[in-house]
Amino acid sequence: MRLPTLLRYPRRSLCLRHAITASLLFACAGAHAQAEKLIANLTLVQKIMLAVSGVSVTCVVLYAGYQVLYNHRKLIDIWHVVVGAAIIASAPGWGALLVG
Repeated sequence: MRLPTLLRYPRRSLCLRHAITASLLFACAGAHAQAEKLIANLTLVQKIMLAVSGVSVTCVVLYAGYQVLYNHRKLIDIWHVVVGAAIIASAPGWGALLVG
């Protein structure tokens, strides 16, 4: 019986996880900068509505990432880690994009 990818190459997958996390954090920072430019001219009510929708989108994206990353423990391979980490790491970016 073959071991899952993460058990066969633990150092490689750890490096890959760190690289994915770092690149997604840079993408979230860029999304935040763009969001600040977009909402500079909005009224307070519009900003509150965007904040509410940003929180709900962030919660949905975090839940989807949790489902992919943590509920596939028996079938885990490198693609579950990549997709789950990408979804979880993109949640603050979507929130920043909508909220600023």
